[in-house]
Amino acid sequence: MSAISRFSDDTRQLVSRNYLWAAEWYLNLPTGKMAVVPIVALNTAIFLSWNLSALRPSWRIFMYRNFTDMHHSWRRPWTVYMASFSHSSLMHFGFNQYAMWSVGAAALALGTQEQIDRSKAAGGQAPKAPPETDLKYQLWAAFLTAAVCGSSVSRVSSKISLVRLMRRALASPQDLALHRKVQENVMGRSLGSSAGVYGLFAAAAVQYGTGPDAGWHRIGFIGLPAEWSLPMGQGFLLLCCFDAICLITGFRFFDHAAHLGGAAAGALWALWIQGKVWIPVREWWAKGEMSQRVTQQGDGRQEALRSVVQDSGREPSEGRRI
Repeated sequence: MSAISRFSDDTRQLVSRNYLWAAEWYLNLPTGKMAVVPIVALNTAIFLSWNLSALRPSWRIFMYRNFTDMHHSWRRPWTVYMASFSHSSLMHFGFNQYAMWSVGAAALALGTQEQIDRSKAAGGQAPKAPPETDLKYQLWAAFLTAAVCGSSVSRVSSKISLVRLMRRALASPQDLALHRKVQENVMGRSLGSSAGVYGLFAAAAVQYGTGPDAGWHRIGFIGLPAEWSLPMGQGFLLLCCFDAICLITGFRFFDHAAHLGGAAAGALWALWIQGKVWIPVREWWAKGEMSQRVTQQGDGRQEALRSVVQDSGREPSEGRRI
Protein backbone atom coordinates (compact mmCIF):
# COMPACT_ATOMS: atom_id res chain seq x y z
CA MET A 1 0.00 0.00 0.00
CA SER A 2 1.46 3.36 -1.03
CA ALA A 3 1.75 6.22 1.46
CA ILE A 4 -0.73 8.44 -0.39
CA SER A 5 -3.47 5.78 -0.27
CA ARG A 6 -3.75 6.25 3.49
CA PHE A 7 -5.25 9.72 3.08
CA SER A 8 -8.78 10.68 2.13
CA ASP A 9 -9.97 10.97 -1.46
CA ASP A 10 -9.92 14.78 -1.40
CA THR A 11 -6.34 14.83 -0.11
CA ARG A 12 -5.22 12.31 -2.71
CA GLN A 13 -6.83 14.31 -5.49
CA LEU A 14 -5.18 17.49 -4.25
CA VAL A 15 -1.75 15.84 -4.11
CA SER A 16 -2.19 14.24 -7.53
CA ARG A 17 -3.36 17.50 -9.07
CA ASN A 18 -0.41 19.45 -7.65
CA TYR A 19 1.99 16.71 -8.73
CA LEU A 20 0.66 16.80 -12.30
CA TRP A 21 0.86 20.59 -12.35
CA ALA A 22 4.48 20.56 -11.12
CA ALA A 23 5.45 17.82 -13.59
CA GLU A 24 3.86 19.68 -16.50
CA TRP A 25 5.54 22.95 -15.45
CA TYR A 26 8.93 21.24 -15.23
CA LEU A 27 8.64 19.40 -18.56
CA ASN A 28 7.60 22.59 -20.35
CA LEU A 29 10.66 24.51 -19.15
CA PRO A 30 13.50 25.32 -21.57
CA THR A 31 16.52 23.05 -21.32
CA GLY A 32 18.56 25.65 -19.46
CA LYS A 33 15.89 26.27 -16.82
CA MET A 34 15.30 22.53 -16.46
CA ALA A 35 18.97 21.98 -15.63
CA VAL A 36 18.90 24.69 -12.95
CA VAL A 37 15.88 23.23 -11.12
CA PRO A 38 17.81 20.42 -9.30
CA ILE A 39 20.36 22.91 -7.94
CA VAL A 40 17.63 25.29 -6.77
CA ALA A 41 15.72 22.37 -5.22
CA LEU A 42 18.80 21.21 -3.29
CA ASN A 43 19.50 24.76 -2.11
CA THR A 44 15.88 25.07 -0.97
CA ALA A 45 16.01 21.81 1.00
CA ILE A 46 19.19 22.87 2.82
CA PHE A 47 17.75 26.34 3.47
CA LEU A 48 14.68 24.77 5.07
CA SER A 49 16.96 22.52 7.13
CA TRP A 50 18.75 25.60 8.45
CA ASN A 51 15.46 27.13 9.56
CA LEU A 52 14.16 23.90 11.10
CA SER A 53 17.45 23.39 12.93
CA ALA A 54 16.50 26.25 15.27
CA LEU A 55 14.13 23.80 16.97
CA ARG A 56 16.94 21.45 18.03
CA PRO A 57 20.42 22.63 19.12
CA SER A 58 22.05 19.33 18.10
CA TRP A 59 20.69 19.72 14.57
CA ARG A 60 22.02 23.28 14.48
CA ILE A 61 25.50 22.04 15.40
CA PHE A 62 25.26 19.40 12.67
CA MET A 63 24.43 22.07 10.09
CA TYR A 64 27.33 24.25 11.20
CA ARG A 65 29.80 21.37 11.05
CA ASN A 66 28.77 19.96 7.67
CA PHE A 67 27.22 22.84 5.68
CA THR A 68 29.65 25.68 6.40
CA ASP A 69 33.24 25.85 5.16
CA MET A 70 35.68 26.69 7.96
CA HIS A 71 38.56 28.63 6.43
CA HIS A 72 41.39 27.31 8.58
CA SER A 73 40.52 23.64 8.93
CA TRP A 74 40.61 20.61 6.59
CA ARG A 75 39.15 18.10 9.04
CA ARG A 76 35.90 18.06 7.03
CA PRO A 77 36.91 18.45 3.36
CA TRP A 78 33.41 17.69 2.11
CA THR A 79 32.22 21.04 3.47
CA VAL A 80 33.86 22.70 0.45
CA TYR A 81 31.09 21.13 -1.65
CA MET A 82 28.23 21.16 0.85
CA ALA A 83 28.67 24.83 1.72
CA SER A 84 28.12 25.68 -1.96
CA PHE A 85 24.46 24.69 -1.59
CA SER A 86 23.94 26.14 1.88
CA HIS A 87 22.11 29.36 2.78
CA SER A 88 20.93 30.32 6.25
CA SER A 89 19.32 33.73 5.59
CA LEU A 90 16.33 34.43 3.36
CA MET A 91 17.93 37.39 1.55
CA HIS A 92 21.10 35.45 0.74
CA PHE A 93 19.08 32.46 -0.44
CA GLY A 94 16.65 34.48 -2.55
CA PHE A 95 19.31 36.58 -4.26
CA ASN A 96 21.47 33.60 -5.22
CA GLN A 97 18.53 31.58 -6.54
CA TYR A 98 17.31 34.52 -8.61
CA ALA A 99 20.79 34.95 -10.08
CA MET A 100 21.10 31.22 -10.72
CA TRP A 101 17.75 31.15 -12.49
CA SER A 102 18.74 34.15 -14.62
CA VAL A 103 22.23 33.16 -15.80
CA GLY A 104 21.94 29.36 -15.75
CA ALA A 105 20.17 29.10 -19.10
CA ALA A 106 22.64 31.47 -20.77
CA ALA A 107 25.61 29.50 -19.47
CA LEU A 108 24.05 26.21 -20.56
CA ALA A 109 23.78 27.41 -24.17
CA LEU A 110 27.59 27.43 -24.31
CA GLY A 111 27.74 23.68 -24.82
CA THR A 112 25.65 23.75 -27.99
CA GLN A 113 27.54 26.70 -29.48
CA GLU A 114 30.91 25.17 -28.61
CA GLN A 115 30.03 21.91 -30.32
CA ILE A 116 28.84 23.76 -33.43
CA ASP A 117 32.07 25.76 -33.62
CA ARG A 118 34.13 22.61 -33.03
CA SER A 119 32.40 20.74 -35.86
CA LYS A 120 32.89 23.71 -38.20
CA ALA A 121 36.58 23.89 -37.33
CA ALA A 122 36.89 20.19 -38.20
CA GLY A 123 36.06 20.99 -41.83
CA GLY A 124 32.48 19.86 -41.76
CA GLN A 125 33.34 16.31 -40.76
CA ALA A 126 31.07 14.30 -38.53
CA PRO A 127 31.86 14.89 -34.83
CA LYS A 128 33.54 12.07 -32.96
CA ALA A 129 30.96 12.27 -30.18
CA PRO A 130 27.23 12.81 -30.67
CA PRO A 131 25.99 16.28 -29.66
CA GLU A 132 24.91 16.61 -26.05
CA THR A 133 21.15 16.29 -25.91
CA ASP A 134 21.19 16.83 -22.14
CA LEU A 135 23.57 19.61 -21.12
CA LYS A 136 22.68 19.62 -17.44
CA TYR A 137 25.75 17.54 -16.55
CA GLN A 138 28.01 20.17 -18.05
CA LEU A 139 26.22 22.94 -16.13
CA TRP A 140 26.53 20.98 -12.87
CA ALA A 141 30.22 20.33 -13.52
CA ALA A 142 30.89 24.00 -14.29
CA PHE A 143 28.93 25.09 -11.19
CA LEU A 144 30.82 22.74 -8.86
CA THR A 145 34.17 23.65 -10.40
CA ALA A 146 33.54 27.36 -9.86
CA ALA A 147 32.22 26.75 -6.34
CA VAL A 148 35.27 24.73 -5.27
CA CYS A 149 37.69 27.21 -6.84
CA GLY A 150 35.87 30.07 -5.11
CA SER A 151 36.09 28.32 -1.75
CA SER A 152 39.80 27.63 -2.26
CA VAL A 153 40.55 31.26 -3.15
CA SER A 154 38.52 32.36 -0.12
CA ARG A 155 40.61 30.10 2.12
CA VAL A 156 43.87 31.51 0.75
CA SER A 157 42.63 35.08 1.11
CA SER A 158 41.52 34.42 4.68
CA LYS A 159 44.93 32.98 5.59
CA ILE A 160 46.71 36.02 4.14
CA SER A 161 44.39 38.33 6.06
CA LEU A 162 44.99 36.34 9.26
CA VAL A 163 48.77 36.68 8.93
CA ARG A 164 48.46 40.45 8.51
CA LEU A 165 46.10 40.77 11.46
CA MET A 166 48.37 38.69 13.70
CA ARG A 167 51.37 40.87 12.85
CA ARG A 168 49.40 43.99 13.74
CA ALA A 169 48.11 42.36 16.92
CA LEU A 170 51.63 41.45 18.03
CA ALA A 171 52.75 45.02 17.38
CA SER A 172 49.77 46.43 19.34
CA PRO A 173 49.07 44.03 22.24
CA GLN A 174 46.74 46.55 23.94
CA ASP A 175 44.38 46.86 20.98
CA LEU A 176 41.44 44.68 22.03
CA ALA A 177 39.43 45.40 18.90
CA LEU A 178 42.27 44.08 16.76
CA HIS A 179 42.48 40.91 18.85
CA ARG A 180 38.75 40.35 18.37
CA LYS A 181 39.25 40.61 14.61
CA VAL A 182 41.93 37.93 14.84
CA GLN A 183 39.55 35.63 16.73
CA GLU A 184 36.77 36.26 14.20
CA ASN A 185 39.12 35.45 11.35
CA VAL A 186 40.32 32.21 13.00
CA MET A 187 36.73 31.05 13.49
CA GLY A 188 35.58 32.36 10.10
CA ARG A 189 33.13 30.27 8.12
CA SER A 190 31.53 30.78 4.72
CA LEU A 191 28.52 29.38 2.92
CA GLY A 192 26.48 30.08 -0.18
CA SER A 193 26.40 29.33 -3.90
CA SER A 194 27.54 32.78 -5.02
CA ALA A 195 30.92 31.47 -6.26
CA GLY A 196 29.19 28.90 -8.48
CA VAL A 197 26.75 31.54 -9.74
CA TYR A 198 29.67 33.84 -10.52
CA GLY A 199 31.25 31.01 -12.47
CA LEU A 200 28.17 30.51 -14.64
CA PHE A 201 27.86 34.26 -15.07
CA ALA A 202 31.51 34.47 -16.16
CA ALA A 203 31.08 31.62 -18.65
CA ALA A 204 28.07 33.35 -20.21
CA ALA A 205 29.78 36.75 -20.21
CA VAL A 206 32.89 35.39 -21.93
CA GLN A 207 30.74 33.82 -24.64
CA TYR A 208 28.21 36.62 -25.18
CA GLY A 209 30.24 39.61 -24.07
CA THR A 210 32.84 39.47 -26.84
CA GLY A 211 30.83 38.52 -29.93
CA PRO A 212 29.26 40.79 -32.55
CA ASP A 213 25.86 40.54 -30.84
CA ALA A 214 27.21 41.35 -27.36
CA GLY A 215 24.84 44.30 -27.00
CA TRP A 216 21.78 42.07 -27.28
CA HIS A 217 22.62 40.12 -24.11
CA ARG A 218 22.10 42.53 -21.25
CA ILE A 219 21.96 42.25 -17.49
CA GLY A 220 19.83 44.26 -15.10
CA PHE A 221 20.23 44.93 -11.40
CA ILE A 222 17.60 44.35 -8.76
CA GLY A 223 15.84 47.58 -7.78
CA LEU A 224 17.04 49.55 -10.82
CA PRO A 225 14.97 50.38 -13.93
CA ALA A 226 15.45 48.41 -17.12
CA GLU A 227 17.00 51.45 -18.83
CA TRP A 228 20.01 51.06 -16.55
CA SER A 229 20.79 47.57 -17.78
CA LEU A 230 24.27 46.88 -19.16
CA PRO A 231 25.65 44.45 -21.74
CA MET A 232 26.51 41.17 -20.09
CA GLY A 233 30.27 41.60 -20.55
CA GLN A 234 30.28 45.10 -19.07
CA GLY A 235 28.07 44.10 -16.16
CA PHE A 236 30.34 41.18 -15.35
CA LEU A 237 33.45 43.39 -15.42
CA LEU A 238 31.72 45.96 -13.21
CA LEU A 239 30.91 43.35 -10.56
CA CYS A 240 34.43 41.94 -10.68
CA CYS A 241 35.92 45.43 -10.25
CA PHE A 242 33.64 46.02 -7.26
CA ASP A 243 34.78 42.74 -5.65
CA ALA A 244 38.44 43.47 -6.38
CA ILE A 245 38.24 46.96 -4.85
CA CYS A 246 36.50 45.63 -1.75
CA LEU A 247 39.07 42.85 -1.40
CA ILE A 248 42.04 45.23 -1.72
CA THR A 249 40.67 47.89 0.61
CA GLY A 250 39.55 45.35 3.23
CA PHE A 251 35.87 46.32 3.01
CA ARG A 252 34.10 42.98 3.49
CA PHE A 253 30.41 43.00 2.68
CA PHE A 254 30.41 39.68 0.80
CA ASP A 255 32.99 36.94 0.33
CA HIS A 256 34.68 38.89 -2.46
CA ALA A 257 37.59 36.46 -2.78
CA ALA A 258 35.18 33.58 -3.42
CA HIS A 259 33.37 35.66 -6.05
CA LEU A 260 36.59 36.39 -7.93
CA GLY A 261 37.74 32.78 -7.67
CA GLY A 262 34.43 31.49 -9.04
CA ALA A 263 34.49 34.06 -11.85
CA ALA A 264 38.02 33.02 -12.85
CA ALA A 265 37.00 29.35 -12.88
CA GLY A 266 33.91 30.08 -14.99
CA ALA A 267 35.89 32.08 -17.53
CA LEU A 268 38.51 29.32 -17.67
CA TRP A 269 35.74 26.77 -18.25
CA ALA A 270 34.36 28.70 -21.23
CA LEU A 271 37.76 29.48 -22.73
CA TRP A 272 39.71 26.26 -22.16
CA ILE A 273 38.19 23.49 -20.00
CA GLN A 274 35.11 22.98 -22.13
CA GLY A 275 36.96 22.65 -25.42
CA LYS A 276 40.14 20.95 -24.16
CA VAL A 277 38.82 18.73 -21.38
CA TRP A 278 35.04 18.29 -21.34
CA ILE A 279 34.42 17.61 -25.03
CA PRO A 280 37.50 15.36 -25.52
CA VAL A 281 36.45 13.31 -22.48
CA ARG A 282 32.98 12.98 -23.97
CA GLU A 283 34.48 11.87 -27.28
CA TRP A 284 36.58 9.26 -25.50
CA TRP A 285 33.56 8.07 -23.53
CA ALA A 286 31.36 7.92 -26.63
CA LYS A 287 34.07 6.01 -28.51
CA GLY A 288 34.25 3.46 -25.70
CA GLU A 289 30.48 3.04 -25.68
CA MET A 290 30.39 2.58 -29.45
CA SER A 291 33.14 -0.05 -29.37
CA GLN A 292 31.36 -1.85 -26.54
CA ARG A 293 28.14 -1.91 -28.54
CA VAL A 294 29.97 -3.28 -31.58
CA THR A 295 31.56 -5.98 -29.41
CA GLN A 296 28.19 -6.90 -27.95
CA GLN A 297 26.67 -7.09 -31.43
CA GLY A 298 29.54 -9.32 -32.57
CA ASP A 299 29.09 -11.59 -29.56
CA GLY A 300 25.40 -11.78 -30.35
CA ARG A 301 26.13 -12.85 -33.91
CA GLN A 302 28.58 -15.48 -32.64
CA GLU A 303 25.95 -16.92 -30.33
CA ALA A 304 23.37 -16.93 -33.13
CA LEU A 305 25.77 -18.77 -35.46
CA ARG A 306 26.62 -21.35 -32.79
CA SER A 307 22.95 -22.02 -32.13
CA VAL A 308 22.28 -22.49 -35.85
CA VAL A 309 25.26 -24.86 -36.22
CA GLN A 310 24.23 -26.89 -33.18
CA ASP A 311 20.73 -27.25 -34.54
CA SER A 312 22.08 -28.45 -37.90
CA GLY A 313 24.53 -30.86 -36.24
CA ARG A 314 27.58 -29.62 -38.18
CA GLU A 315 30.84 -28.08 -37.02
CA PRO A 316 31.38 -24.46 -38.07
CA SER A 317 34.07 -23.90 -40.64
CA GLU A 318 36.78 -21.25 -40.33
CA GLY A 319 35.24 -19.17 -43.08
CA ARG A 320 31.90 -18.96 -41.31
CA ARG A 321 33.23 -17.66 -38.02
CA ILE A 322 32.56 -14.03 -37.17
